Amino acid sequence: MSKGQAAFVRRTTRATLSGSLLRVTPTSDPGHRRTAYLAWIAVCVLWGTTYLGIRIALETIPPALVGGLRYTAAGTLLIGILSARGEGMISPSQWRGMALIGLLTICIGNGGVIWAEQWVPSGIAAVTVATVPFWMIAIEAFTRDADPLSTRLVFGLLRRLRRDLAACVAGHRGGQRRWPPVPA
Repeated sequence: MSKGQAAFVRRTTRATLSGSLLRVTPTSDPGHRRTAYLAWIAVCVLWGTTYLGIRIALETIPPALVGGLRYTAAGTLLIGILSARGEGMISPSQWRGMALIGLLTICIGNGGVIWAEQWVPSGIAAVTVATVPFWMIAIEAFTRDADPLSTRLVFGLLRRLRRDLAACVAGHRGGQRRWPPVPA
């Protein structure tokens, strides 16, 4: 974490140590709260339209090229943002780990989603990806240092899933391609 990032975290959050866990909570400053909501809206819009954008791009561009163009554009944008903020690039010692994470993300994570969207509606792809928090919490529940599952957490997850499913059902109006893919 850079000095600028650390300063931002210190200004916008309050950290408290509870047992062996570090709890981070947002401050009540209205300016920071507004910034947090704007960031949340940006994530919803940009992330939510990703699957529709992939679906549209797949009409004319092969899946591997769609993924490559997407990650090249994102990387270029991030480098520009880092440069504008006066941040340096990652050190060469970090490249190996970052390359592995990038390769796994492109080939397995988002690469799988892009490939699947050739046949699966974008809404179904979005809902499938939206289940990731369920899997992460379920896997973590079996670890030694896991937080106990609370009613509030389970309710929040189920509420999110209901919202995502409702958006998917409302947006799905046919047009599903044939699955499994059949050679022509």
